[in-house]
Amino acid sequence: MKLIKLLFFLITAFALLYLPSAAFSASTSKQSNINAAFDDGKLHIYFCGTGIPDPGYQWLRHPSCLAVVYNNELFLIDAGAGATLRLSEIGLPINKISRVFQTHLHSDHMAGLASVINESWIFGRSTILPVFGPYGIKEVLAGIKIAYTPDVWFRSMNRQGLLDPNIAQADPHVIDIGNEKNKFVWSHDKLSLTAYPVFHEPVFPAFGYLLKYKNCKIFVTGDTYVFEGEEAIFKNADVVISEAMSRPLQKKRIAKADLTSERKAEFWAQIIHYHSDSLDLATAAQEAGVKRLYLTHLDPAIGVSKADKQAFTAGMGELYSGPITVADDMDEIVISSDGNSACQVKYIPAMINHP
Repeated sequence: MKLIKLLFFLITAFALLYLPSAAFSASTSKQSNINAAFDDGKLHIYFCGTGIPDPGYQWLRHPSCLAVVYNNELFLIDAGAGATLRLSEIGLPINKISRVFQTHLHSDHMAGLASVINESWIFGRSTILPVFGPYGIKEVLAGIKIAYTPDVWFRSMNRQGLLDPNIAQADPHVIDIGNEKNKFVWSHDKLSLTAYPVFHEPVFPAFGYLLKYKNCKIFVTGDTYVFEGEEAIFKNADVVISEAMSRPLQKKRIAKADLTSERKAEFWAQIIHYHSDSLDLATAAQEAGVKRLYLTHLDPAIGVSKADKQAFTAGMGELYSGPITVADDMDEIVISSDGNSACQVKYIPAMINHP
């Protein structure tokens, strides 16, 4: 792991020292693409966090975050630690974030929320930021407001007339599903977002979000085990973006831990019940007719090489016939449709070549 980090930083340093013009050109091109994405009529989904709360891998895979761009709207689904850093690396302007949708309130899904709220305000957000989520979202935002009140005072005084303290914080919106099967939450032009209850106990409630873009169906699972009824939500989805726990790698992790510490083995075993087993997920996707499956919130934590991803998805291809993509931070999905014919889905990996 240390060797991988060293190589990564050496390559980065070389690029900055010896290829400045190429780096500038790539950055300019990337920003042009980002600007175009805001009004090209297509749905753009960016992975701003594909990892878990494992500090040893967060330099490579930040915790959970998705950014969605459509028709001059930019919103987030979850905001794990380092969300604003990844958004900046992608080239997305944080001052244009219009709202945030939290799937649940585990720290790895909302530890970056304070930075999203604070930094989007400092760098130009002009309205109060709506944050949608389950019960508890009011308390989370109230805590952030208390913690950041001195910062808001100081910055507002130092930027007299330029920073409005009244819009420095976020406005909570509790998604109250109750006993309903789903809850319509928000829409914009030809895009809508509906919350579905998922199963992540003892975390309750927890949501997955169904995005409907024209005639395209995209489901973001949030954190959940593969539950009875999930196939109905998946049914004929053009894209499913799911958290995943690799069954083969999880078995190896527990077996390795069991050799040194019974407590550590039990610690890892206790998370199995509330994450999506990779083989169960593949079976559900096949039975539901899912067209494309994208994996994120990768547990156990892995690197970004082809070998890492093959080890993670071992056995899934025997159960699911569609394409399986293990996402990396800063990858992009572009979805387009005329509203009648089949949805066109293009996957654009981050500009890094992995062996």
